Order: sequence, then structure tokens, then C-alpha cells
Amino acid sequence: MLSDGCVTLLDSMETNGCYITHLYVFLSTHCVPYRNAYFAVTVCCIPGHMGISGNERADRVAKGALSLPISPLNISVTNVLPRAKLLICREWQEIWNCCDGNKLHAINPTVGVTKQNGSLSRRYAVIIKRLQIGHTRATHAHLLDDEDEAVSTTCSSPLTVTHTLIKCPEFNHLRQHHHFGGTLKDLFNNTNVVDVIGFIKDSHFYNSFLY
Repeated sequence: MLSDGCVTLLDSMETNGCYITHLYVFLSTHCVPYRNAYFAVTVCCIPGHMGISGNERADRVAKGALSLPISPLNISVTNVLPRAKLLICREWQEIWNCCDGNKLHAINPTVGVTKQNGSLSRRYAVIIKRLQIGHTRATHAHLLDDEDEAVSTTCSSPLTVTHTLIKCPEFNHLRQHHHFGGTLKDLFNNTNVVDVIGFIKDSHFYNSFLY
């Protein structure tokens, strides 16, 4: 990357990385060899043209063009789409960052990144998704049946997915046996799905979480 404003460029790279982001989008969009690849960026400082009469005149002419009427310009959607996606994801991320009280935020704080497991049966996939969103028959049936909220039989705490998977002392031995993490995010991102299903079966919540 050649620039006669290296100080400004480096400052911007340190604060928000916008130059690097724009460079990456351009290369990954227009240069096939750079798609899905890592590449190094070398910043080279070159002399500025301040004080050179011809270049000074070119600058004045370029600045003067700012006052001219804007002419319609056809832009290919393939050039706009990557940038549009980047801006949309950034907006979604800003909104999602304000939803830290949401059950899903604790599991997946980054927009657009979802861990998929195509090898699961439909039954197991349903169980995992219900655990992730925190809504199961065992924990929410009272809302439909107009009854009191369900509580844990051992510690009398409200029966929630988080309490069952992470907190309830009755199942500490099962968590150790199935190699559970200490948070929901760690559990769903790093724990084998087979262990999660095994825990649900061993804790006798399998049917009540599914139906």
C-alpha cells in the first residue's frame, strides 16, 4: 500500500481498521486468488507532491469538481453487494450488542456466525435448538396451562434451561461426566452435542424438553 499520508493511514488502521477492511473487500471481490486467503499488507511511504506546481494545479481542479452537478453512474451490483453486506452486518451487530439480556446473546454474541451440525437427527436438532433459545415444555408449560412456575425439586430454584444445564447442584456429577463448560456459550460452542443429549437423557429431561 503506497501513501503519502502514512501517519494518518497508520492512525486509522490502529483505531478502526477501515483501510484494511476496504482493501480486503476489494481484493476478495475482484481478485480471485485472494478469496478466502490471508495476505500481508506492507505500507510504503512515498513523497508528497506539495509545492510542485503541476500537482498543486491538479489538486485545485479536482477540488473544483466537487461543485459540479452529480452525474448518474451505473454501478454493477457485484461491486456494491459486498459493501452493502458489510454495512448491514455492522448495523445488526450494533443492535444485537444492546440485547445482552437476551438468552441467545449469551450463546451467540456475533451476528452471522452460527454453528451448524448437519449430522444430527431432526429429533436431536430440535432439542438442541430449544435448549439454545431457552424455551422447552418443562420450563414454559406453566404459561400455557395457567399454573405456577416450575421449580427444581432439589433446590427450589425456578426451573430454567440455564439452571438445569449450568447451575443446579443436583446434576454436578453429570456435568463432569459429560465434560460441560461453565457457561452456555462454552457449552454450545465447545461441548460435543452427543454429551449434551446424553446429559438431557441422564437427567430425565429428555421427553419433557422435547414435547
